[in-house]
Amino acid sequence: MPAPLKTKEEVIEQLTDVFREHGYTGTTLSMLSEATGLVKASLYHYFPRGKKDMGLAVLEQVGDRFLQEVIEPIDLDGNISEQLELMSLHLIKFYKDGRVACLLEVFSLGQARELFQDIIKKRIERLTNVIASLLQKAGFDSEQSRQRAIDAIVQVEGALVVARASGDRQVFIDAMQVLPTQLLRM
Repeated sequence: MPAPLKTKEEVIEQLTDVFREHGYTGTTLSMLSEATGLVKASLYHYFPRGKKDMGLAVLEQVGDRFLQEVIEPIDLDGNISEQLELMSLHLIKFYKDGRVACLLEVFSLGQARELFQDIIKKRIERLTNVIASLLQKAGFDSEQSRQRAIDAIVQVEGALVVARASGDRQVFIDAMQVLPTQLLRM
């Protein structure tokens, strides 16, 4: 009896783990095939242009999850401090306490940068705009708000790298817990 077909979403989740672990450039079709349990021909059935389509699908699915789990719960009309704290808690959960790599980082290295730069840039801009909007409502001018938002993204990314490199997830958790206070500090 043939193995049951996997949904495309299930396949993308499995691909995501491989890309997070090995990066786009370091990931081979053999690795992707092994991780999904699909022969290469089946992968091409789901993703006709091969690894590039797989990368795009991963970025889209994870990006959609990020919007749903981190961005959309933020109420731009709510208490600013509470909304930033909520965002920080959602970041901790989304990145599994700092145990998983940010795909924007993974897909901005090597040949992947050229393939996915526009998507990455749009995702970063969206997050920057949300944080900056909150900070403007807190009384910062637009230039300060934007710079603080960029600094926050740098803090998130840096904390992820340090937590994973050191094997100490508390680094990420601590950085996210102080982020709201740092953003609102006058």
